[in-house]
Amino acid sequence: MRRENTRRVALLVAGVVVLTAVLVADAVVGPSAPAPSSAPLASAVVSDAAATSSAWYCAGLAAVSGAVLVTNPGRSAVTGTVRTQAPGSSPVITERFSAPPDQQAVVDVPRGAATVSVDGGGVGVLEAMAGSFGITAAPCASTAANTWYFAHGSTAGGNAMEVTVFNPLPTPAVVDISFVSSATGTVVPPAYQGIPLAPGESVVENVMDHVPNEASLATEVTALSGSVVATLLEQSPGPGHGGASFLDGTTAPGRTWAFAQNEDVPGGNTVFVVYNPSSSAAKVTVSLSIVQGQAAPFVLHLPPQSSALLNADAQTRIPGGTLYGVTFSTSSTPGIVVTRVAASNGSTTPAVGVSSGQAGGVRRWLVPPVPPGQAPAGLAVVDLTSGPVRVTVRRFTSSGRATPLPGANMVKLQPGSVYVLSPSAAAAVGVTPVEVEASGPVAVQLDPAPAQPPGTAPAVAWPLLSRLG
Repeated sequence: MRRENTRRVALLVAGVVVLTAVLVADAVVGPSAPAPSSAPLASAVVSDAAATSSAWYCAGLAAVSGAVLVTNPGRSAVTGTVRTQAPGSSPVITERFSAPPDQQAVVDVPRGAATVSVDGGGVGVLEAMAGSFGITAAPCASTAANTWYFAHGSTAGGNAMEVTVFNPLPTPAVVDISFVSSATGTVVPPAYQGIPLAPGESVVENVMDHVPNEASLATEVTALSGSVVATLLEQSPGPGHGGASFLDGTTAPGRTWAFAQNEDVPGGNTVFVVYNPSSSAAKVTVSLSIVQGQAAPFVLHLPPQSSALLNADAQTRIPGGTLYGVTFSTSSTPGIVVTRVAASNGSTTPAVGVSSGQAGGVRRWLVPPVPPGQAPAGLAVVDLTSGPVRVTVRRFTSSGRATPLPGANMVKLQPGSVYVLSPSAAAAVGVTPVEVEASGPVAVQLDPAPAQPPGTAPAVAWPLLSRLG
């Protein structure tokens, strides 16, 4: 990694070096064990294909113009509308779309929070942007909620951190935004308390204005009345060495969070940020899934209302240059929230990407094509159960049936292990929608190229309420 990239990641770590040293217990705690499963956190879930209608809410586009990506794995075209309204008293812009079968439709939209109304179910919707900082995409929300959590954002080192809150419902809402600094504790800016949102209105808060020079901030959005949708946009300095990331929030802490595909690349850096939003201490077990061999887990101890950083590259039990999965689990109530910050050693490609973990408890996933401008790389699946699971990866045919990919039918996956489909072995992955189904809870991750290293800007996947094909 070039020196300037290393310094950017160092800014994330610098504020909590002492805290992290206290929280990370380096002692081996036994053989690698998978995390317990929990109910899926349903902030972005694909509805049943038989549904007559469905809706998605894309808050992040209020901060920057971009596109809505509609993934349709079905055998018939799906139609709908995208209603966009910029922050303030701007007019509503409505556009019709049609998503062809077994494809991803791209609907360019002006800057403004978007409501995507679909004439049917079984589809997933992303919000995406592309610019000098790179390409980023995150799930739009399939529900509004009264709380939203984000484990990490940064206003240090020239990073721009914007929190967008959108009220897509026909009733008014009032929200508070608060933060937990990894260095200084709870921060409650008066300017972010009691923010009113009329029906259809959105607000974009530039966190640097009131919470500057913070290396890592956990964010909580609370609706005092009504329900809202929240998204975080972080842009690291660039072009070339920077990166842009939409970060989808979670509506509740969870007991299991997984990142199926990570890589220890020379010169790169991967940091996981763990946030404990509760009033009680949390004990967190970090389990490692190595493609070949095993690595013992270790433990984090988080005080109430605190966050901790785990620098994966400093862990000697992760072999250099290897692909691995990471699972964070806790028995503490109500749970934790986890985010990953990955930096590459690229000098001409986006070098910093922030991504949310996947909650445990999900057996079926819809994996979309990668966003336009990117090429697909590997698909990884990690077992989150205490026993082996059978995993099948299917692509959808013109008849609407889901057919297993070659070599990806009923693959036996051992507890805590990771299964990887390379692009050559699964040509459909990342090009057309695919369905991942397992006999127990798993997490999945699709890496696009030329993002560096694999995992810097992962393509998302949605939990499925029912099998699609």
